[in-house]
Amino acid sequence: MGFIWDLIEQDFQEGLSSLAGYKAQHGHVRVPARFKTEDGFTLGSWVAHHRREYMQDKLFQERIDALEALGFIWDLQKK
Repeated sequence: MGFIWDLIEQDFQEGLSSLAGYKAQHGHVRVPARFKTEDGFTLGSWVAHHRREYMQDKLFQERIDALEALGFIWDLQKK
């Protein structure tokens, strides 16, 4: 049936997958703020949200690790 028990985790996994696809296509993970995937996922907003969560110390370590494994840049001013 495909019932989703944890919508927040589902959203994170969808975003992570979209980010991996973006990196494969573009060679980096600096997603423009208004970028949407072909299927309509608002990846730019998703990236900005997780960057804010990180800066506010609200992001779980396993999510930090998953994003960093893709080369995620937390502070765009430094790079």
